[in-house]
Amino acid sequence: MTLQYLREWRVVVNGVELSGDDTGRGFKVRFDTHQALSSTPHHANIYIYNLSAQTLARMQKEKGRVELYAGYRGASGKIFGGQAIQVRAGRENVVDSYVHVLATSSEDARNYAITNEALAKGHTLNDRLQLAVKAMREHGVKPGTMDNLGSRQFPRNYVFSGMTHDLLREVCEAAGATWHIQDDMLTVLNSGSTLPGGVIEMNSETGMVGLPEQTLGGVIVRCLLNPRIYPGSRIHINESSIQRAAFSPTTRDSAQNVELEKGLLSLAADGIYKVWQVGHVGDTRGDPWWNEMVCTKQDLPLAAKGLMLPNGIPGDGAQQ
Repeated sequence: MTLQYLREWRVVVNGVELSGDDTGRGFKVRFDTHQALSSTPHHANIYIYNLSAQTLARMQKEKGRVELYAGYRGASGKIFGGQAIQVRAGRENVVDSYVHVLATSSEDARNYAITNEALAKGHTLNDRLQLAVKAMREHGVKPGTMDNLGSRQFPRNYVFSGMTHDLLREVCEAAGATWHIQDDMLTVLNSGSTLPGGVIEMNSETGMVGLPEQTLGGVIVRCLLNPRIYPGSRIHINESSIQRAAFSPTTRDSAQNVELEKGLLSLAADGIYKVWQVGHVGDTRGDPWWNEMVCTKQDLPLAAKGLMLPNGIPGDGAQQ
């Protein structure tokens, strides 16, 4: 296991690259990312302190590329990639100024890709999915992990004319799958499927902070910042370490108690969980440097509207 100390970070905004580590090198930077198994574009807030006016001017190119890397020495990596939708200057106090970069992951592809195509009878959901992949490519989004959506053939011709994200929603709802764009890569996962790769062990020795907590929406867990964890990743949590949610004694919450009792089934006997939401929070001159995740057992379908990440930022695990 890599020792988790000596933080590293690097941020690239419109070709301007800044980096630093725990030795005191580099600017003060704060960031938070918000990513889920959802069509809603992932986004990140990055605050960089006390930059010169010349550096700010170089960053303010419209729709420029943004990349954020963070972690620990020997185990850092990219935690967000997308495009800047706003670069603004502000002041925290009379001494410290900051530049706030708000970035989203392929918002243009999500909002503007259009599909006007037809398929002959005998086509499959995978064929419909490829129509969406073709339209997304035109906006710079490449296919990433793409699960097979089955071999069922349709007996009639198919014509689609409209927004590509509507086509993706239609296809994924029919297949019981989810889609999202991660760092300009289109990912489609079946309900019981996860990203390729091994299971990430989650305990106090590997960086877990505190104890996981069961909620109506899933199991919430926090760990030291790990760039290997994305929406759709698999993690292993010791089932005995999960804190069970408490029932409410009031009758008005009886329906909630029923849902919570059903939710007990979301605890995995084998400890293998699928990450539905993950947020990265960091402050190069402060305490936060961790991931916050919402997980369920791997084979449990989830309509996760209304979930909240632990930092209070609304998440959205459903298709939009």
